[in-house]
Amino acid sequence: MMNERYTGSGAPVWKSRSASAVVRAMTRIGRFSVWSGALLLVSQTHGSLRAQAGDAVSTDATTYVSKALDIMEGNSIHKKTIDWKFLRQSTLSQSSRAKNTYETYDAIRYALSQLGDHHSFLQLSPDLAQKESEAKASLHVVSPPTPGSEPWPPSPYINRREPEGHLERVGSTAVARIVVPEFDGPGDNETGRAYATKLQTLVRDLASKKPAGWIVDVRGNLGGNMWPMLAGIGPLLGQGDAGAFLNADGQRTPWFYEDGKACMRNADGTSQVLSRVTGTPFSLPSQPPVAVLMGRGTASSGEAIAISFRGRGQTRFFGRHTHGESTATNGFPLSDGANLVLTVAVELDRTGKTYEDGLSPDVELPLETALPPEHAIDPMTRAAIEWIASVNSPTNQ
Repeated sequence: MMNERYTGSGAPVWKSRSASAVVRAMTRIGRFSVWSGALLLVSQTHGSLRAQAGDAVSTDATTYVSKALDIMEGNSIHKKTIDWKFLRQSTLSQSSRAKNTYETYDAIRYALSQLGDHHSFLQLSPDLAQKESEAKASLHVVSPPTPGSEPWPPSPYINRREPEGHLERVGSTAVARIVVPEFDGPGDNETGRAYATKLQTLVRDLASKKPAGWIVDVRGNLGGNMWPMLAGIGPLLGQGDAGAFLNADGQRTPWFYEDGKACMRNADGTSQVLSRVTGTPFSLPSQPPVAVLMGRGTASSGEAIAISFRGRGQTRFFGRHTHGESTATNGFPLSDGANLVLTVAVELDRTGKTYEDGLSPDVELPLETALPPEHAIDPMTRAAIEWIASVNSPTNQ
């Protein structure tokens, strides 16, 4: 497992094996576009060097597929329950006529689809994708359609890119709503810290308005890097463990918020800071009620943030079941520069409950298909405000 890339939260980064192999949780995948920053640059460089010798390197396509299967068998979250003998035979049969690595990609995709985790995928640089397309064109091959595809977009909120803060009012109840959008990029560089700081500054500013409660809005958050999100929204989570990754061997790796920092605790007890706010971190004097808004467009790192609020007191979830990518992935480079991204861990909330296929709301509401009119309060936000008002009513004090 050398040179693993833990794509979990976002900005894809190549890294050597260490006790912190789960640094990156939740890269957007599948029907969603994969972040094309650091990883893509590395993949292009790696792939272009290999591609010049493409046919020579990949004449033994069987070895290439066998290596990919070896990686799956050694690292998949479901490695202990899969019939590897059957999967190996059926995958090698599909690639038996391949003359180079580019002609094996569909067989590898087939194997990944049989892992049953809905989050593993084969990632190609543009150069490799072009070579696969050319190889298929010469053979008159058409890729099979992606099974189970859903109408796009899954949420009218997917275009939100900047954190937002709003004070929403229904009757005499004023509630602070924080929009936590996706973030694509490294967690602990200038860009990641700027996102986290902006998010936490919005919390600080809205807290001065003394709202009756808070809404954390992760609708349309397709994922990316979870750590700046966690660092920014930390004052509402509270200090301490908020969730964890659990791999196939039962190793648990907690994530937590502490004084403006999003952290992960390694198996040896050491901690790693993965993102942080700039300046003095903000904290709330008490634990307010929080409503979490989510839906089918809440995926990957967006789901990790929602899971971080599970088990927190005075918290309720509104909307629809999330997309179902609440797992962590690792990237394993193949010999021609392709990247095999495998689901290697499921996510747990702070109580230890696992979420392998997303999470469901406490209050299910109709599917949202369009943005509300300007200045109007959408039904999901209204339902959350009404709940917060009921929590603060004299009968519940």
